[in-house]
Amino acid sequence: MPGNDDGRPRHRTGPNVDMTTTPIVEQEPDITPLARHLLGRVPAGADIPSYGSWAWSVLPDQDPRRAASVIVAAECWRDHRSPQRVAVDLRLQLAEEDAAVWRRIRETSWDVSVAADWVALAASPTYAELRKRRAA
Repeated sequence: MPGNDDGRPRHRTGPNVDMTTTPIVEQEPDITPLARHLLGRVPAGADIPSYGSWAWSVLPDQDPRRAASVIVAAECWRDHRSPQRVAVDLRLQLAEEDAAVWRRIRETSWDVSVAADWVALAASPTYAELRKRRAA
């Protein structure tokens, strides 16, 4: 990972990173040959209802759309559990947490800067002055 100008490593995320616009390269999930074969039995242009929906439940058992909706649900689940998808989801979750931490740090630093009595601190004796007082 390249460093900053001062040699420190650059963080992947930070207060100015918007993960909604950070590109995440994803490939279309490959479907298994069996799924491709079974989905090919559905007539072109036919509406495949969502698995478990009312429209799906009223389809006859022999209707290829009924099996197709089960295949689509299974392929979606397989894609959802793939290592690549888990990595992308984890990256997004960590980026959201990182952004939340940056916001809390920024808000806390504002609270500290507002709470401090900077005029009194500026008028207080320096460390050297305190040492002179103690030595006397």
